[in-house]
Amino acid sequence: MILILAAALSSVLVSILLKTLKRKGYQPLQMIAWNYASASLLCFLWFRPDIQHVSIQHTPWWLIIALGIILPSIFLCLAKSLEYAGIVKTELAQRLSVVLSLLAAYFFFHEQFNALKLWGIGLGIFAVLLVLFGQMNSFSNHQSRKAIFALLSVWCGYAAVDILLKYTSSLGLQFTLTLNLIFITAFILSIS
Repeated sequence: MILILAAALSSVLVSILLKTLKRKGYQPLQMIAWNYASASLLCFLWFRPDIQHVSIQHTPWWLIIALGIILPSIFLCLAKSLEYAGIVKTELAQRLSVVLSLLAAYFFFHEQFNALKLWGIGLGIFAVLLVLFGQMNSFSNHQSRKAIFALLSVWCGYAAVDILLKYTSSLGLQFTLTLNLIFITAFILSIS
């Protein structure tokens, strides 16, 4: 429970930092690039992945490159969503991305659901629709479309990351090594 609370607080802190530092003139892409440089270095120092035994042939490079593209992209979408929809709705979209992750768990990873989980998924989808329709009434039509697109991209993007990371861990690879390669790829793609 403490780890879930720490993750939620860290996520909110990221949103607050993105919003605050953007007002001070920092560019989101610069912050994202340095984030992945730091993450790859800390991942290497903390977990000590076995880089010497990276198999060029058996490493799922397509997955590493896909996550290396999606991770920085989702943070750019997060920055736009914070700008257009605000922090509360953006955080809701992030949290509700678990609905898509649960649907993927059912359809792709063959997890079994009981009635309570199905009700939860239904309520989650209903909540997303309420957030999106509430957004339509808040701003001008053009501003509203931008906010809805940004919220949907956060909702889908966070779910895609969750699904791909779950798939990565199901492959039986050295997860810390794969994670380090993903962070390095995300950094390289962020600066290029």
